[in-house]
Amino acid sequence: MNKLAKPLSKLVKLHVPLPHAFIIKSSVHMIDDLRDIPINENTKFASFDIANMYSNVPTKKSESIIKFMSSQQSTDDKITEELI
Repeated sequence: MNKLAKPLSKLVKLHVPLPHAFIIKSSVHMIDDLRDIPINENTKFASFDIANMYSNVPTKKSESIIKFMSSQQSTDDKITEELI
């Protein structure tokens, strides 16, 4: 699975950049980062546990998200289909 995940991750990052994405190294690092973020009623947080994520990804929903993000970034249709 890892041999497929790394190149796929690079391809997705190249063509569908995710703004405001962060990697948390530790709980202390997370607290330091959260202190610097202005929070209001529209602020949204997302967390993904990469070790357990793949078995829980809803395939149909992922497809629509990739299509939407690709359209927002004007990604070529061929690349979008490859990502899906």
